[in-house]
Amino acid sequence: MESIAFSPENKALQSLVDSYYLVSETEMREVSTIPNGRVDGAIVLEGSIEWFFPSKQSFVPLPSCSFFGLSNTTNRARVPYPIRCISIKFFPHVLALPVFKGIRLTEPIAFHDVFHDSAGEEQFIQHLRHASGPTTCLPVLEDYLIRHLVPDARAQWLGTIIETIEASEETPTISELALRAGVSVKTLERRFIGAIGLTPKQYLRIVQLQKAARLIRRQTTGLNRGDLAESLGGGYYDQSHFVKACRSITGLTPKQLFTSLPDAMTDLIL
Repeated sequence: MESIAFSPENKALQSLVDSYYLVSETEMREVSTIPNGRVDGAIVLEGSIEWFFPSKQSFVPLPSCSFFGLSNTTNRARVPYPIRCISIKFFPHVLALPVFKGIRLTEPIAFHDVFHDSAGEEQFIQHLRHASGPTTCLPVLEDYLIRHLVPDARAQWLGTIIETIEASEETPTISELALRAGVSVKTLERRFIGAIGLTPKQYLRIVQLQKAARLIRRQTTGLNRGDLAESLGGGYYDQSHFVKACRSITGLTPKQLFTSLPDAMTDLIL
């Protein structure tokens, strides 16, 4: 699997989108996605993605453009044919925007079910299919997103909390976050669950692991070494603490996890 990472350039989208990936795979793959503290979007340019729905106990083809909500568990998917797609990592406060009002992302949902713009979506995909790489697809991608995602004051409180968590070197406490939001701990927890479907504590644990994963990606090659202590940060006390957290969230040891991940990505297990 090949993935090329690129960043948002539109200033309005930089507060909503963490990163983009242009992903391609020439063989059939079954994958697991691990919690990443992001709302994911997938735009399929060639091939298809099939998602495993536990309620149906089967894989079901997804629409060409789909949102995937935050999760505290692993999810299964597969690509039955060669695929080329764009993966979008949204910050979770995107869910507090008016366009998502009344929508709970407990399962994947099509872009057109959120944006109510089927004709525009098809034209959008056609334009992206003719793009040769990140540089040429970025203007098309961001023009579409900015037209459908309009920031609103109702997202500001959650955006402030997410920015605080992302910018902190040490993991903040729930009490500190509640103080920053100007509400009680119980009110923060209720609002957080209502907006993104996870408790603040669950989100903190996932973001903490992803921060460590990105740091390890930069400092090590393939994680062949057994000692991770010098690569850790962001609130883990020692290697044992990190191993326990990794197993709790992903079901894998750090070595199993990082030897399974595609290049550059920290949330997809082959």
